[in-house]
Amino acid sequence: ASSAAAVPSQAAHAMPLRGRAAIAQLRSTSDKFANLLDVAQCAGLAKAAGASMLFLPECFGFLGESGDETVRNAEPVMAGAAAAA
Repeated sequence: ASSAAAVPSQAAHAMPLRGRAAIAQLRSTSDKFANLLDVAQCAGLAKAAGASMLFLPECFGFLGESGDETVRNAEPVMAGAAAAA
């Protein structure tokens, strides 16, 4: 007997996908508060449309007028996240 026959297929254990995802396109600025208000508005619109997950672009919280400004205002990475990377 083949041992491969005893292993159930992944398809037999796959959970059906349910729900809806939303994708937000934002124009981030150097105003963190205004950026987060935009995210909150997008989240409200996504939820109203039935989404249970919202994908945001990188740098959605802050994008400086220059690369130097962005780096100066960068927030620290959590220790656990840095170790996992």
